[in-house]
Parts: sequence; structure tokens; C-alpha cells
Amino acid sequence: MLILLRKVGEEIVIGGRVLVTVIKVRSKSISLGITAPENVPVDRGEIHMQKKAANALASQGVAGRAPAEKAAVARTSDGATRMRP
Repeated sequence: MLILLRKVGEEIVIGGRVLVTVIKVRSKSISLGITAPENVPVDRGEIHMQKKAANALASQGVAGRAPAEKAAVARTSDGATRMRP
């Protein structure tokens, strides 16, 4: 794991295509802005794990619905992914 220190307003570029910006820092949490192309999925860790589990169940032919994932995330007109209020 690569660990980088950044201050508010500073950025990290991943693969030349994904830009991560530190927006706000609080005592136990940080806010990140992520700009990525439309074809690059950007999920919180828990959502990624839910999708992975749902895909595993679906590939085994288990009936059921995948959890709602899109409620918390939205794409802006410039292609960035933002958390919905």
C-alpha cells in the first residue's frame, strides 16, 4: 500500500486519468473529490463489496435483488463523481 500525505486542496493523480482532491479534513473523516472518466467505476469500499457479493450470487444463479447503490453517488456535467446531499 502506498501512503501519501496531502493537505486540503492538494491532489493525487492515478494512472493519468483519475484525479483525487482533498476537499475537507475533520477529526475522524476526510472529504475527497474524485474526477474520473465515465467508464471508470468509482465506489466506496462497502458499496464495492456489496456489488462483488451480488455478482457472486448472480453468477451462482441465486435469486434476489442487488442492494441499491446509486442513491449516494451522482455524476456531474464535467464527468466528475460527487456524493449526493
